[in-house]
Amino acid sequence: MILGDRCTRACRFCAVATGRPEPPDPDETRRVAQTAQRLNLNYVVITSVTRDDLADGGADQFCRTISEVRSLCPKARVEVLIPDLNGSMRALQKICNGRPDMLNHNVEHGAPSVSASAPRGRLSPLPGGCWNLHFARVCR
Repeated sequence: MILGDRCTRACRFCAVATGRPEPPDPDETRRVAQTAQRLNLNYVVITSVTRDDLADGGADQFCRTISEVRSLCPKARVEVLIPDLNGSMRALQKICNGRPDMLNHNVEHGAPSVSASAPRGRLSPLPGGCWNLHFARVCR
């Protein structure tokens, strides 16, 4: 899990601590790649806490991590499990441009039926699950 250990949201279903996160660690990407290399992984899943405090939602850190993993583990496949990026298509496109082998996203904020699990009933910036549709269009 990248981008720290504190999330900017307070989802009732999640055990990740909520609070003011530290700035992204520039050395984190290298450490993730070195760990994957040391473990001789052939499939690496990169996920993160939600970072509403970052303009790109952490997209740059995802791209840098993908690149570092590919550099140290050229045969490994890389999957990213991304948050909703506050509905930013620009941030989503940035991650797509990083060319992960598999791109997945959390949907817990996407549909009204799960609004009770979201913090204070908050839905994604694209209500009614529209994020899923935009996600599919951008990533083709």
